Amino acid sequence: MNLEDLVNSLNVIDVWDCRGVVKNSDWGVGYGCQPDLPKGLKWEKIGYFIIPIPADITLNDTQKAQIEEVLGQIVDRDGAINMSGWYDIKDFDRERLLKAFKGQLVEADLVTMANKILGELKAKPMCAFLTHSSGWSCWKGCQGYHSNTYIFWDGEKWQIFTVGCHHAWCSGMWDITPQEISEKEATDEIIHRLEHETRTEKVYEDEVDDRIESLLWYLDEYKIGYCKTHDIYYWENEGCSECSVEEN
Repeated sequence: MNLEDLVNSLNVIDVWDCRGVVKNSDWGVGYGCQPDLPKGLKWEKIGYFIIPIPADITLNDTQKAQIEEVLGQIVDRDGAINMSGWYDIKDFDRERLLKAFKGQLVEADLVTMANKILGELKAKPMCAFLTHSSGWSCWKGCQGYHSNTYIFWDGEKWQIFTVGCHHAWCSGMWDITPQEISEKEATDEIIHRLEHETRTEKVYEDEVDDRIESLLWYLDEYKIGYCKTHDIYYWENEGCSECSVEEN
């Protein structure tokens, strides 16, 4: 069986006990079993995964890293490597897996990604994009106080602000004090976020649009309002703090 036929035959990752066995379901599935392989194939362990490969090939480090990335993304899409079950390998997964076998996946350029995100943010004025959180470096379920930094396009210029928050994911305090920044500084802030995102998981050119969509899905929920009366920026879903005091 040649490499292309092999990859096209793979349709499931059988995960059990934090190990994913890649196979054709007709070979037998369940409990991460490794059935006898068709002639000409052998099992190869790559990180958390075990995958059949042609017996006459040897994978280099680049190929192994790319294969593990693709398989990890398939599992993470529907669960996690510590969640036992059967994870479907779809047609576009097989296309990417074949490229990975050949070491042909190309890492995305972060500056290009940042510029695309800039364009998306300009199309959604007053929507805040998270570029840094002190909570990212805090582990073990910390429930402490953190700070989040956001940028947004106000229709005319880029602005940046930092707010205190409880455990990294809350939007933070009512009032916001933004400062104007240049487009270059806004780009650098986005690149900082992308560097964090790719610290443990690379992004390849063929998945840039999907990754950007996953980074921006929450934008409409993080919209900034501005009160001309009190010259205050605020989270739109919370309102101006001064107006709230006057109303009460």
